[in-house]
Amino acid sequence: QASWKRLEQEKECLEARLHVLDSSLSDSKDRDRYLSDSLMHVQSSLKQQQQADVHVGFLVDGFHKGMDDLTNNLQRSDSYAKTSRSQQDCFEKDLAEQGRLY
Repeated sequence: QASWKRLEQEKECLEARLHVLDSSLSDSKDRDRYLSDSLMHVQSSLKQQQQADVHVGFLVDGFHKGMDDLTNNLQRSDSYAKTSRSQQDCFEKDLAEQGRLY
């Protein structure tokens, strides 16, 4: 009778431990799923960041190209203006010379 009672207590103790282990295993599986989901989210975010970095690189390259083109156009305009001014000065001198000759 006492031996049977002791076995019954050990059985209850083992069942309680088994329940704790099952609960712990379930919690561990939940954490694994959460970590797996988090890892996939981080990988997706990294991929998006890399794509954004590439797009920003294209934008920066385009900006630099545009600035180079603008600088070249301004230099050409300045050169044309100087040439035009020089031609105008020569034309005015010629007119003044011709006016004195007549």
